[in-house]
Amino acid sequence: MSAGQSFNRFEKKYLVTKKEKDELVDFLTLHLKWDEFSIDSAYTIYNVYYDTLDHNIIRQSLDKPPYKAKLRVRSYRCPIGPEDAVYLEIKKKIQGKVTKRRLTMRYQDVEGFVFNGLKPDPNDFVSIQVLNEISYYLQCNQIIPKYYIAYERRALTDDTGLLRVTIDESIQYREDSVSLYQAGGKSLLPKDHYLIEIKSEHNFPLWLAHKLSTMGLFSRSFSKYGEAYRLTIQGDK
Repeated sequence: MSAGQSFNRFEKKYLVTKKEKDELVDFLTLHLKWDEFSIDSAYTIYNVYYDTLDHNIIRQSLDKPPYKAKLRVRSYRCPIGPEDAVYLEIKKKIQGKVTKRRLTMRYQDVEGFVFNGLKPDPNDFVSIQVLNEISYYLQCNQIIPKYYIAYERRALTDDTGLLRVTIDESIQYREDSVSLYQAGGKSLLPKDHYLIEIKSEHNFPLWLAHKLSTMGLFSRSFSKYGEAYRLTIQGDK
């Protein structure tokens, strides 16, 4: 087991049409470069989100408290086997700033840890800290797998890595048979719509803020998990 990346940044989200996406991406490529996984095509991200039986975590999150946290497991391929490596991530939002910390583990070890309390044995200080953070979260929340959410992504970044823009499409969700042992689900967004996230350590550069303003694009609160939950309680209409 090892510690993965840690992030601490602001995130702004924009739900856009294909026309808006194409215009914005054409502009962004003048200032940013595709990350190493997005040069030729999109890559797919597969997630399982955990929650309590009565959806207490997402319901509290949708109330927009000053602090919220959620736990998920992430893979970059699906289906996977029990011994395949995945990322167990805890994501927090505190006064608008997002922090994300994660551990690299085998999928079967994630399941043993989350459901049976079988704590892995970390081999470095950072892993110990992240493990303790997740352990405390599990003590406070009796969770089960609640939603499978997958999507295709391309990402642009600046030379410093402090500004990152992701473009997500073909977002799918599933609330039954929730695991990474199988893929597939229902569409989350309307046809020809995309979710763009701008992630920055600081304020947006002026050239980006100006472009968003001239296009009439304004950030909005949007959670993939929250939207999946909303669609479910509305009967997937």
